[in-house]
Amino acid sequence: MLFLDTAGYFNPADDAANYQQSLKFATLVFNLLQNGAEGVEALFHPPKYAKQEDQEWTLENSILGSAGYGGILRSCLRMENRNRDKNDPNVWVYVEGMKNPGLKPFQLEGPVPLKMKVPPGESSYRKDLDDVKVDPRKAHAFRGFDEGKMQKDLVDELKVSKRDLARWRKEWEKSKFDRDEGILQ
Repeated sequence: MLFLDTAGYFNPADDAANYQQSLKFATLVFNLLQNGAEGVEALFHPPKYAKQEDQEWTLENSILGSAGYGGILRSCLRMENRNRDKNDPNVWVYVEGMKNPGLKPFQLEGPVPLKMKVPPGESSYRKDLDDVKVDPRKAHAFRGFDEGKMQKDLVDELKVSKRDLARWRKEWEKSKFDRDEGILQ
C-alpha cells in the first residue's frame, strides 16, 4: 500500500487544472498498481475556503479544484472525523464515495482498527449529520403519525415537503419499533 502524502508532491504536473497532465498522473498511479502495489492512497488537504458554510462538499474542492484527479480509478472516498475532539482515539469517521456510483455513505468508529458503526445504506448523509437544529414541525409530525393522520394532510398542515415528511416518518417508525422491542435509544 502506498500513501502519497500530500499527493501534490508526487505529481509531476505544473498545472493542477490541466486535464491532460492529470491523466498522466493517473497513468503513473495505474502503473504502480500494475507493478505490485496493493493500493495507492492519495491524501489531499482542502483549502481553508472549503470550510465556508455555504460551500458544497465536492470532490473538486476536496482536492484543490482538480477534477482530473478525482477520476483516478473512480475510487475516491472522502473521510471526516466527526468528533469535536480531533485527538480522541475513539474516532467517529463519516465516509462518502465521491465518484462511486451506488456507494452509499457509511460511518466507522475507532480506536484503530476501525469498525463499522453504520453500514452503507443506513447512514445519514453529511448534511443531515450537520443538522443540529431540530425543526419544531418534526414533533408535530410525530404526534400526527401517532394519531394516524394521512401524510397528505400533514404536508398541508405543517407546510413541509413530502421528502422531509417521509424522512421523519422513517425516524418515527424506527423509534416506534425500538420502543416496541424494548430497545433503549
